[in-house]
Amino acid sequence: MVEYGVCQRTTAESKAKVLLTSRRRTSEWEYPIQVTEFAGEEVREFINIRNNELGLDLPVDNPTFIHKITTMSGGLPLAIQWTLGEYAKTRNLESILSRALTPDSPLLEFSFRNSWNVLDDFANRH
Repeated sequence: MVEYGVCQRTTAESKAKVLLTSRRRTSEWEYPIQVTEFAGEEVREFINIRNNELGLDLPVDNPTFIHKITTMSGGLPLAIQWTLGEYAKTRNLESILSRALTPDSPLLEFSFRNSWNVLDDFANRH
């Protein structure tokens, strides 16, 4: 089973953006798409859309909050999505942000688990 997350602007005036992520590779179909970092306003817009979709209570109009998420995630959509998912479970943003950039970061494990698992033993040790 492959999971997909989708976020899309719906207004006719805006340039449409779609985010598709897969947490599992299959041999049946694969087409990697490079997703660049979101800029500050794009981070706010993405968080606002996902906040509404997930029924969260994030302070999306607070510039300090958006700055913290942008800094922690580097504007990477997957890192932002992970943060929102963790918030949906715990409702403790400060704890999530403090754990995100530690050496044993759950965000790093989430983001790179699949890449790490395909490395051979030699590569894992070095």
